[in-house]
Amino acid sequence: MPGARSASLAVFVGAGSRLEDRTNAGTGHFLEHIVFKGTAKRPTAAQISQDIESRGGAVNAATDKEVTVFWSRLPARHWRVALDVIADLIQAPMLRPADVETEKRVVIEELRMYRDQPQDRVHTILDELLYPRHPLGWEVAGREPVVNALDAEQLRDFMRRGYVPSSIVVAVAGKVIADEVFAAVADLFAGIEARVAPRLTPAPKAGRARMKLLGKRTEQAHVCIGWRGVPQEHPDKYALDMLNAILGEGMSSRLFLELREKRALAYDVHSFNANFVDAGHLAIYAGVTPDRITEVIEAALAEVAKLRDQVVPEEEIERVRDFNKGRL
Repeated sequence: MPGARSASLAVFVGAGSRLEDRTNAGTGHFLEHIVFKGTAKRPTAAQISQDIESRGGAVNAATDKEVTVFWSRLPARHWRVALDVIADLIQAPMLRPADVETEKRVVIEELRMYRDQPQDRVHTILDELLYPRHPLGWEVAGREPVVNALDAEQLRDFMRRGYVPSSIVVAVAGKVIADEVFAAVADLFAGIEARVAPRLTPAPKAGRARMKLLGKRTEQAHVCIGWRGVPQEHPDKYALDMLNAILGEGMSSRLFLELREKRALAYDVHSFNANFVDAGHLAIYAGVTPDRITEVIEAALAEVAKLRDQVVPEEEIERVRDFNKGRL
């Protein structure tokens, strides 16, 4: 992108919370935290952040169900520094026992924060119903007892199993020269030992339980309605993306116009898709006054029924097609 002045880098590792079981749930997320405590080249957290921030950039990471991503964005002339920092994070973290013990307190506070936020907790409850007794249905950050019991060796073992070359993608965009990036990636990542990627536990069938209610003293209730969808590479994925946009993406979507603009039932109402390697789901979310929960559910399901029973007008399809193109 020769017109840009910056560069963005992301290293995606196909090792998320889905690689875990009940005994080690939260290990992948904890590992993503702890690598920032120090590496072979940069022994302290301050050195890692200062190498990027002193050059006008930012560096961070995130863990999801099937992937962990390490990213940086900074002025283009410093892209090699960012790539070196991230390569160092995922190949040579110190994982010192003292750092592990300190970081446990941070991660547990993060877990408690999620539990205290019902608008986050409701999505975990939905996942539990859609993917019962399976890592896809668990909180990515794990459980307090597991986090408290983690040690450096368990973290090293997770990294050995999950951080394998065949499961890593390096993406760079901005004012860079492709051949120079290819050479740098080959040089910086050549030391990763070739290993077989772990096999994923197949996604389960949806459970018999169809509803779960968690009572909390809050001013607002948070409602999710979900359906199992399709995997990432299923041919129906794109049709479901369009259906989702018609249903609940943006201020011109059917859910927004009916539940918020017309009925004033919710401030935030939307729908969303999630696609995994072998499963997926579509869901509706609404934040609502507790005494109007039933009305919100009935109104949302009525909009879904319309999509099922009535052909979407061609002009609406064209509008949503352009909406999706614009975001792409």
